[in-house]
Amino acid sequence: MSRDRAGAARRPQPPIPSLPPLGEPSTLSAPSLLLTATLLFAGENSNPFNPGAGRMFRAWDKASGEVVWETELAGGVSSAPMTYMAGGRQYILLTVAGVGRSAAEWVALGLP
Repeated sequence: MSRDRAGAARRPQPPIPSLPPLGEPSTLSAPSLLLTATLLFAGENSNPFNPGAGRMFRAWDKASGEVVWETELAGGVSSAPMTYMAGGRQYILLTVAGVGRSAAEWVALGLP
């Protein structure tokens, strides 16, 4: 077993998958997450290599684990969502892309 500079044993690491160039479809299908004080938002992503991926964007109550809101988008979430304030209202901003779409679109969702 090899050792690092500090003398600790190095563990074998699993191979890292080859990632496609930016803007190309991926077989990776991890959800995009956003945490607020009380909610967890997660967006599914869709791509041509993973027919099980979807187009839903959901909010879970962090305390109970229950889905408190969901919506179906025009495509899968293609970036991590972010939150911002404008005019005293909070918004969630994300990009949406889908199978056969040439470019991503920005989607802003207003919180009540």
